[in-house]
Amino acid sequence: MLNLEHTYFELPQPFYTHINPHALPKKKWVLYNEELEFALFPKTLSPKERLELCSGTLKECEGHIFAQAYAGHQFGNFTMLGDGRTAVLGEFLHQGQRYDLQLKGSGTTPYSRRGDGSATLSAMLREYMMSEAMHHLGIPTSRSLGILLTGEPVQREKTHPGAVLTRIMKSHIRIGTFEYARYFLDIESLDALLNYSVKRHYPQLVDSTNKIEEFILSVAKAQFQLVAHWMSVGFVHGVMNTDNTSISGETFDYGPCAFINQFKRNACFSSIDLQGRYAYDQQGLIVQWNLTRLTETLLPLIDKHEEKALKKGQEIVQQFQGLWQEEYYSTMVRKIGFQQKSEASKILIDQFLLLLEKEKVDFTLGFSNLCRTINDDDFCLQSSPMKRWMDAWTIELARQGINQEAAELTMRNANPARVPRNKFVEELLEECEKQEGIGTAFHLFLEAIREPYQASEKYDKMLKPPDGDFDLHYKTFCGT
Repeated sequence: MLNLEHTYFELPQPFYTHINPHALPKKKWVLYNEELEFALFPKTLSPKERLELCSGTLKECEGHIFAQAYAGHQFGNFTMLGDGRTAVLGEFLHQGQRYDLQLKGSGTTPYSRRGDGSATLSAMLREYMMSEAMHHLGIPTSRSLGILLTGEPVQREKTHPGAVLTRIMKSHIRIGTFEYARYFLDIESLDALLNYSVKRHYPQLVDSTNKIEEFILSVAKAQFQLVAHWMSVGFVHGVMNTDNTSISGETFDYGPCAFINQFKRNACFSSIDLQGRYAYDQQGLIVQWNLTRLTETLLPLIDKHEEKALKKGQEIVQQFQGLWQEEYYSTMVRKIGFQQKSEASKILIDQFLLLLEKEKVDFTLGFSNLCRTINDDDFCLQSSPMKRWMDAWTIELARQGINQEAAELTMRNANPARVPRNKFVEELLEECEKQEGIGTAFHLFLEAIREPYQASEKYDKMLKPPDGDFDLHYKTFCGT
C-alpha cells in the first residue's frame, strides 16, 4: 500500500470538503506511467491496486478523499472557485518530499458550480503529454500517473469519450488558496494556511523572525524560475490565473497551453484570451501581478496597523521586477552560450529574439541551430542583420574568455532539439479520441520527449515545425 497521509486536514475545515468520486463501472485503462510509479513508490502496486487508486476506490482512501476550496483572479476578475472536477486522494512521502495524489475528471463537487465534473479523453491525454514533456525538459511540473476511460460520454462542442487522470504534485496550494482565506475566511484561518504552507514547502523559514516576507519572496523566486524556464523553451501556459499559480513553483493545468513555432513575442493561442493577457511576452508581468495579489492577502498578518502593513507590502512588491529580470536573463543568456549574464549578453539575447521574429524563424530551430553555427556556416539565418549579430556575439564570447566548446555545451544544455509541436499534438489527440485509446504514434511521442536536448533523426522529423502559417489560426481550449 501507499501509506497515504492527510496533513491538509490540519487546516480549518472550510479549506476542503470530503467527497466521493463518481463510480466508474465501465472503466478501463488508457495509459499508465509505470516508470513514475517505480520512481516514487517504495514497492510496486498490484494491477488491482493501480486500478483502485486511479479510480478513487483504494481502501486506504475511503473517508479521506476531498476537494479543495479556493478563489482566484481569472483574467483579472476575482471570483470564488474550488475543485470543480478534481479530488485529492491523499499525500505520500518520497525522499523527504511530500506529494499530493489527485484525480481529475472524477465527478462533481460542491465547487462545481454549473460544471459536470467530467473531463474529456483528449484533454487528459494533452495534460499527460505536456506534463511529461515539461518534466523531461527539466521544468518543474505536475506529473501524470495514469488515465482511465470512464465509459461515459462528455458533451462539449461535440461528444467526447470521458476520462479520469491521476496526477502527482508537491501540493495543490495556490495563490488562489490564500485569496480564499483572506477574503472569505478569518485571520486565524489565513495564519493557519501560511504556517502550513511554510512547513510543507519552505520549512527553512519555520523559525524565521521575518517569515512572511521571506515566504513571499521564496514563492516569487520559485515562480520566476519557473516562468523564465517556460519562456526559454517557447512555452505559453495560456491561463495564468492566480488559481493556476502554485506556491511550490510547479507547472499545472495544461488546458490552453502551446509551444511557439515561428517566433512572435506576443504569441497567444488561447481561444478565450481575446486581449492577449497571457501572451508569451506578458508572462513575466503576469507572474508579478499574481504575486502582488499574494502579498495583498498577507497584509493583515504583516502588521495589524493597515498603513504599516501596506508600506511593508509595497516594499516587498517593489523587489519583484528586479528579481524577475535576474531570473529571466540568467536563464535566457545560457541559450546563447553565456553562463553568467552581463549587460552585453542581455543585449545580445534581446537582439537575437528580435531577429528571430523579424526573419520569421522557428523558435526551437533558431536556437538549436545556433548551437552548431560556431563550427558550421550552414546556419538557418544568413541575413546581413544576423551576420552582424553573430559578429558581435563571437566578440563578446571571446571577451569573456568563453571558448567554442564551452559555449556549445552551455547552449546544447539550454536549447532543446525538439518540443511538442502543436500540429502534431492535435493530430495525435484526434486519432486517440477516434480509437478511444492510444497507439504506436503516442508511444513514439513519449519516447521522443524523453531526451529532448539530444538530436535524433528518428524523432526530429516527427516533431518538426509545421509548414505555412499554422500558428496564425491555431487555437487552444481550456478543456473544462
